[in-house]
Amino acid sequence: MMSTRWTIRSGTLALIATVAASAWAQPDRMLVRHGDVTARVAVPVDCGREIPVTVEAQRPDFFGENPGRMQSLTDSVQAILRFECPRVERVRIEGYLRGLDEPVYEGVARLDDRWRVTTRRVLKFDEAAGRERRSSPPVGGDFVLAGIRLGMTVEEFSRGVAEAFGSTPSYDPVAGVASLRLRGCPSDYRDRRMEFDPQTGWACLDARFTDRRVPRLYRFDYVQVVEGRSRDARRALIEEFGEPTVDRQDDHSREHVMSWEARDRSSTGDASEGGVLEAALWPSGDVVVVDIGLRARHGGAHDPSGDSGRPVELKL
Repeated sequence: MMSTRWTIRSGTLALIATVAASAWAQPDRMLVRHGDVTARVAVPVDCGREIPVTVEAQRPDFFGENPGRMQSLTDSVQAILRFECPRVERVRIEGYLRGLDEPVYEGVARLDDRWRVTTRRVLKFDEAAGRERRSSPPVGGDFVLAGIRLGMTVEEFSRGVAEAFGSTPSYDPVAGVASLRLRGCPSDYRDRRMEFDPQTGWACLDARFTDRRVPRLYRFDYVQVVEGRSRDARRALIEEFGEPTVDRQDDHSREHVMSWEARDRSSTGDASEGGVLEAALWPSGDVVVVDIGLRARHGGAHDPSGDSGRPVELKL
């Protein structure tokens, strides 16, 4: 049977850093949260007559079908903005459904209309769902991350990293760990990350191998620190890899966790082998730490020896 692999291009490891500049607008801050709906504004706030505000909602019925909640949210937003920007006359609202890359709602609230929200455009849910939403990774195969796949030998892994990053990782045969630090990333960042102030450009790679006679890769982690917003990083990841299996945010820590699964099915139809791609995003001042990990589903090494036929790589 031919094995199908989800492939993440080597350039994708710099995915967030190389997103178009327009996607990396200035960092934002949350102004108001009403349940699962948030309103954010770019910082520093440009105190002109019109201020753009981004609203994100989990449920599609918030936009267009819930004018009372939208008005309540906007009342709170304009009150905060007028405290900071006495001359503001209009709030321009752009609404997004979580998981979609394009706005599904446009509206405006004006001082001369007593801040009443006027809807300019709203997509029906079936229209919105068809826009920019990528399907989840298909069943069948495993992930390939910048030419790195689970089950690689140390030599294969080192060669792949050198090709992708231009440097060769160090390998500790006793611990079964390979690592590489680029552009200032501290050597002990993985173990003491909460003690550091992350700096733009850091790149940290870690890999773990089994203790078999021929060690094979069962976990690969890549951390990068970039300027921007967690929301934009999340959108870029969804655009690149499709809808995740897990997509949640910890409101206390502000960390956003995502994961994708690639599964092979046995003859009985049960999901068994395959890898898991994970991403954790957390803001730190004006930067976002993006941690992408590739691991075997059951924590052990993936043994590719059972593959028959030449793998087909789906370029994203």
